[in-house]
Amino acid sequence: MDTTWQALIANLAVVALVTSTWSQLQIWLDSRSAMVRRAISGLLIGGGAVVSLVMSIQTGPDVFFDLRAGLIAVGAFFGGPVVATISVLIAGAYRLSQGGEWAIIAVINMVVTAAGALGLRKWNDSATPQPHLVLLLGVLVAFLVWATLTFLPANAVNEPMHALALPVAMVSFLATTLMGFTVWQARSGLWERRILQAALLQAPDFQFVKDIKSAFVAANQAVVQHNGFDNPAQLVGKTDFDLVEPARAQVLFEQEQDIIRTGRSITDLEETTVGPDQVSRSYRTSKVPLRDGDNRIIGIAGVTVETTAQKRMEMELRSSEEKFRIAMEHASIGMTLLEPSGRWLGVNKALADLLGYSQDELLEQNFRTVTHPDDLATSDQLVRQLLDGEIETYTIEKRYLRKNGDTVWAQLSASAVRNPDGSVKYLVAQIQDITERREVERVKNELISTVSHELRTPVTAIRGALGLLAGTMAAELPLKVRNLIDIANKNSERLILLVNDMLDIDKIASGKMQFDMRREFVAPMILSAIETNQPYADRFGVQIGTNAGDVDAQVRVDPARLQQVMSNLLSNAAKFSPVGGQVEVTLSADDQTCRVEVTDQGQGVSKDFAPLIFSKFSQADSSATRTKYGSGLGLHISREIITQMGGAIGFDSEPDKGATFWIELPLAAE
Repeated sequence: MDTTWQALIANLAVVALVTSTWSQLQIWLDSRSAMVRRAISGLLIGGGAVVSLVMSIQTGPDVFFDLRAGLIAVGAFFGGPVVATISVLIAGAYRLSQGGEWAIIAVINMVVTAAGALGLRKWNDSATPQPHLVLLLGVLVAFLVWATLTFLPANAVNEPMHALALPVAMVSFLATTLMGFTVWQARSGLWERRILQAALLQAPDFQFVKDIKSAFVAANQAVVQHNGFDNPAQLVGKTDFDLVEPARAQVLFEQEQDIIRTGRSITDLEETTVGPDQVSRSYRTSKVPLRDGDNRIIGIAGVTVETTAQKRMEMELRSSEEKFRIAMEHASIGMTLLEPSGRWLGVNKALADLLGYSQDELLEQNFRTVTHPDDLATSDQLVRQLLDGEIETYTIEKRYLRKNGDTVWAQLSASAVRNPDGSVKYLVAQIQDITERREVERVKNELISTVSHELRTPVTAIRGALGLLAGTMAAELPLKVRNLIDIANKNSERLILLVNDMLDIDKIASGKMQFDMRREFVAPMILSAIETNQPYADRFGVQIGTNAGDVDAQVRVDPARLQQVMSNLLSNAAKFSPVGGQVEVTLSADDQTCRVEVTDQGQGVSKDFAPLIFSKFSQADSSATRTKYGSGLGLHISREIITQMGGAIGFDSEPDKGATFWIELPLAAE
């Protein structure tokens, strides 16, 4: 048994020697071609397996035990199919040369071992083998050794070796895992070296190492090409005196010698140089001292980044900012930049003059301190929406407080300038004085209100008198007089409608329009509106149809105001439909809203007029529509009424295909 263990120890020594040699050769092999690497590795593993066979334990007639399986397994796992093939061929050929009836079985055992190792290699899913697979490799080899010693026929293996099957398998496991982890450690270091070398050579920045005499020891491809060479070896040993003009080289030499002498690094040194092509380029350089294990400085390492494009962008940005600053400063309306917190970053003279401050005084304020208290809540809400990205821009009319306490009306337009990550960098605002315009609107609204109220009483009296004449006394009057009275009566009706519309406009402008909101079924209100407006439609030979009776939905509205809106839509539809035409009123509802549609068979709404259709005093500019009469206020009033009742109004139309005006109202809550 002593001889057996001596042979095992000798085999372990062979395994250790081969493993150590292969590990030490990794860096040298890495510089050779892939085929050369594989061939040399295969020869080394195969040779080691042969030596292991030479020093093997003979367990029976023509049966030998050694650690060649571990060598072949590790070679196949780390080297791949070529290494596995070469090593198996060498070891297998030697084993066949020994002869014996079990030689073929021994070769098959080598092939199975190599195949199992290659299977584990294929299972590996990373650039370097994983440690747990090395353990599995040891288990595989140990199992094959144990199986061989256990299941060979009794006449092939000495009886004592059957008893030693498990211990010998354990030795094989230890030998294989030790070999595997030794090679794994060498391969991991080699892989890290490859990564670092690739990072150094392929990095776009200039990276270099110099010795204490400022001579190049290593450099990446960027440095090599910048200095006109093809590979790093051509640069090694040269100094800056060999590469640039003497004055520049002297500056760099003194700079680097100061680092070596003092041990102080240089960080982000900005430089601009003019190359042989007479092009100015900017660079940023950092250099640090390199120290050995005894903390002695043995050289320097440096990184230089070309910043020409960045500098150009910075200059362009500064130029753009300067242009913006000049434009902002000389703008005729107020302009400002604000932080997200609301603090002014910059204000122009026009804004300072508007608010009665000097520019320096105004910069000490923020937008809240100069906003009228009644408008502050609305302003804060809009700014929050802007900062949260809910809106991109907004425009409002609001009041500002001047330095002397006076109030000034202004139109504010604000938008956000964002960083690449979406956060707000700053806000840009334009503030235009509209005090004079607001005063004009106030005077105009007062005039409309006064005129409307003053006209309403006499017009109502005239309308009553004409109605009396047209009704009770018409039969006693000559035909010509009756016609004149009829014309006057109809025009007085139009005048009353105009006066009422103007009064509604006044109420809307002053915020005094009142609503009596109630929960009501929609269908009866729509049917009532149709019944009320059918006589008017009869004048144009138009019939009004509806499906309103089929819908059971409730909304919260002011019934009188909804009737007013429906009367406006129905009268418009009747006026603009051809004689004999049909106006359809469609009522529908879903889980949230009720929708009313009024569809006519008229000419439709032109694309040019569509954006203006809900504006005050808007009428399509064509003879066909101008002869229909109207103040141009009805749709504007209708929109304001529906909006204030929480609904929406709009239309869909194509030229010559009629128009559909629709109203959407939220269903009443249960």
